[in-house]
Amino acid sequence: MKIKMPLRDLQQGDVGYVCDLTVSGPLRRRLLDMGLTESTLVQCVLKRGFDASAVYFIRGARIALRAADAAKIMIYVSDIEENV
Repeated sequence: MKIKMPLRDLQQGDVGYVCDLTVSGPLRRRLLDMGLTESTLVQCVLKRGFDASAVYFIRGARIALRAADAAKIMIYVSDIEENV
């Protein structure tokens, strides 16, 4: 089962797939330019606290995003119980 959630809720070491960007304007263009398009694999590499920035591995690059920006990126993650 797929679970939809904001990227900011992804825990360190977990992976997900981009499904939607809930932002418009220059920030949307910036995120798309970084490769955050539908079905892109994203891994949380480093996370520091709830409201701090986090580092994500996206298309071969490590990219730091503020929690406020990561909250506008929706991802799908697989339910762990599905694989058991």
